[in-house]
Amino acid sequence: MRAVIKRERFVPRRTHFLAGAFVLFVGGMAAHIAGVSRGGASFPGGSPSSHATSAALSAADLDRGYNRLRDDLYAEWFTATGVPATGDRPGIRGTQGNGLAGNGTLQGVTSYQLSTFWQEAQFAKWMAADFYLRGRDHAVRRRLAEDLALLRATYTVNDATHGLGSDGRGDGSIAVSDDAAWKVAMLQELGEITGDPALVATIRSAIIAINGRFKDGFTPHNQVVVGPLIYSQYGMAYQDNVSCCNAGRSTTYEVGTLLASLFVYQHTGERAFLKYPEAVYASFRAKLQHSSGVYYEDLQIDSSRAYDPTPYLVPIRKNVSALPAQGLTGFTIGGTTAMAVLAARLYRITKDDRYRRDVSAIVAGIAADYIENGMIMEDRDPWTAGFFFFDFAREVLVLPGADPTGTVRAAIIATGHHIITTRVAIDADLDGAIDGFGYKADWSASKTPLIGLSGGPYASWEASGLAANGGAGGGQALPWQIMTNAQDAIVVAAADLLSR
Repeated sequence: MRAVIKRERFVPRRTHFLAGAFVLFVGGMAAHIAGVSRGGASFPGGSPSSHATSAALSAADLDRGYNRLRDDLYAEWFTATGVPATGDRPGIRGTQGNGLAGNGTLQGVTSYQLSTFWQEAQFAKWMAADFYLRGRDHAVRRRLAEDLALLRATYTVNDATHGLGSDGRGDGSIAVSDDAAWKVAMLQELGEITGDPALVATIRSAIIAINGRFKDGFTPHNQVVVGPLIYSQYGMAYQDNVSCCNAGRSTTYEVGTLLASLFVYQHTGERAFLKYPEAVYASFRAKLQHSSGVYYEDLQIDSSRAYDPTPYLVPIRKNVSALPAQGLTGFTIGGTTAMAVLAARLYRITKDDRYRRDVSAIVAGIAADYIENGMIMEDRDPWTAGFFFFDFAREVLVLPGADPTGTVRAAIIATGHHIITTRVAIDADLDGAIDGFGYKADWSASKTPLIGLSGGPYASWEASGLAANGGAGGGQALPWQIMTNAQDAIVVAAADLLSR
């Protein structure tokens, strides 16, 4: 069991060992076991769960709630400079990997693990949002620089030749292509915020290597060669082994890599790194966008159809409802917001107005299909669904005509209000003692039954996560996992920004 640690400017962990805090421990443990929300801030009417109550909360309430969430997350998952020796270096704390009951937790981990880069990348994305929300806060920049140093110390150990600029096989940081997207997206954020010039070359190298590893192996004629870059016209494969079903699909997760490519183009002027995101954007728009404006997640790129009966270059629609629904969908709010952010950046770089019109169509689709109880529905992958929300608020909704009625803006604000009421005492290292606070998924307080990773149906993402691994837990999505909390925090940061 870890000792009490005072973390820089944030709430100390192990609060129940502090004098006079026994009531907090008992109440927190009860909340953890019962799965009910609890919180320290005073909200009108208690802890609201309906849109009507959430809408009544003020911008000041949301700001206070965000600041409390911020303290909670930094205290739990970040080791700051000046913290007494605990085996951790300054930076985002390491977490357990996939397939374990402790997935996304601190259990038995004292530093980065190579296979969990993608988990820490989710937290870093929230830190980037926090940096901008707080007016380019120097303290946050320093923490991100500390984490960059930790990355460099960790991910060059087993692959000194390539390190962070590799395809992930040598240093263990990438298993599938969405891991690659989170990896380069994190490096991009670190480059933009810290100004480290070496990261441009690192990201450039990684994009070339990643596209080589995850090329479309079923249809080699879909490979496009532009300068140093070889990319797949209909998107890279999810997995790099063509003997497996997951290699027969491309996904909107690739947007993270496409945005990093634009970052390289803006710093080097190499046209290949503009043509690549333009081409894949056009393919995804043509093949994955629903008539309402929202996006499906996966595109069938296996021309042999050996592993899925879906026709070639048609969205894969397993477990599908006619429209987005929690856990029953081939759609994706994460991919939909990602495509909107990509369109907005392409518009700003190329000045081509068709991208701005695309943004308006996507936002209209979100307004039509993704608002439930006045809030945004988290329909798929609550470990990554919020990743682009702050970018969406900062870059998409500000474009002329993007959200003319303010419907999506209001829904994101309401979602932020709801998330801050889901605060619950947690045991983030699974040692049997409450050590902090986390936040729940189910942004829209959905009543829609969902199919979770273990087969479902379940009433909530938390119920699905607890049922994973034969009932041992560790699935999507639990309030003591770093990924769940990072998504919540990004959405609340977006809501706080939009409420100002």
